Amino acid sequence: MRISFNGVSASFLTVIFCLIFSTGWSQTVGNWNFNNTLSGTAAANTTVSAASLSSSVPSGAYNGGTVYYGENGWPTGAINTSMYLQFTITPNAGYTLNLTSVELNIRRSTTGSPSGAGPRQWSLRSSVDGYAANLGSGSIALNSTPTISVSLGLAFQNLTTPVTFRLYGYDVFNNPGGLNRFVYDNIAIKGLMLLPIHFTALTGKSNAENNTSLYWSVDQYSTINYFEVERSDNGTGFFTVDKVYRHEAADYTFTDTRTTTGSFVWYRIKSTELNGTITYSDILKLQVQYNGGFTINNITTTGGQVIARVNTTSNGNAKIMLLTMDGKIITQQNSNLVKGVQTIQVNRNNTPGIQILTIVQNGEIISRQFAN
Repeated sequence: MRISFNGVSASFLTVIFCLIFSTGWSQTVGNWNFNNTLSGTAAANTTVSAASLSSSVPSGAYNGGTVYYGENGWPTGAINTSMYLQFTITPNAGYTLNLTSVELNIRRSTTGSPSGAGPRQWSLRSSVDGYAANLGSGSIALNSTPTISVSLGLAFQNLTTPVTFRLYGYDVFNNPGGLNRFVYDNIAIKGLMLLPIHFTALTGKSNAENNTSLYWSVDQYSTINYFEVERSDNGTGFFTVDKVYRHEAADYTFTDTRTTTGSFVWYRIKSTELNGTITYSDILKLQVQYNGGFTINNITTTGGQVIARVNTTSNGNAKIMLLTMDGKIITQQNSNLVKGVQTIQVNRNNTPGIQILTIVQNGEIISRQFAN
């Protein structure tokens, strides 16, 4: 299923997503009506098993062609985890299960005098935690089958493997002549099926000003909340450069203006969908491009230092100076520079404003302004 919202903000989309994943906005993705069949009905992009009683329940049968019951063996005391009705839902390949609730229409047997027999309590568990904890529990009605809705938590989002539910009956009390039956009228699983994001392209290029332009595409975008551009300067440790919010298109661009100090830079794109699903693109490795000749390519300030990326055409000693806009020397130092690209560091003061970094080497002079 794909959901599309046009011309709305990312924050509004987040609110819409929360509403969609409430019970009222979810669709039925699996249903068992027990009308002379234990087979279930699946929504698109899912399959469901037939409902089945565990082998510990002695018998089962239909009544009137509209309900099914498991008879005898249900415990008079606490839950017996070997006695249950079981049903399974499976996402098709490439899709994720995002389940929000299970709706039960169940009752006790109306046999006995006065009427009333069978389990008085129910519990629902699932394979997500190995049937360890109750998802819900409560009393079983006698003469009607009101809809009981069991809300499912975050553990039931973004599932790519089958989920099996087990419905237990216990605390049996039979009036004289009553039959120990647990009766099933209808069971429905609510939720959405979503197709995960797939990146179809990630390319980029670095220009001489040490800016990197990135381009990427996705196969579908209606469920995306936002992207994060992640970068690494060593190919292993990634950090977030910026966030790009979804728009009504499959193609995206971003320009990274941060200083690159090495010869290579690595990028990847992290997508976060409205349901929280996270997908990463492949990693893109780019060679950093610098201007030829004697150049200052980047300047950054950190702490008490100015850090610059410099390309020189020859080896030799260089005088490095920080100047005010009217030419007064703030600080200067001598450094031996080698031919090629390198990083230099110059001590600075904390006076705010525009300053000039000037380098003199082998009769060549290069200057570049920066904001201190």
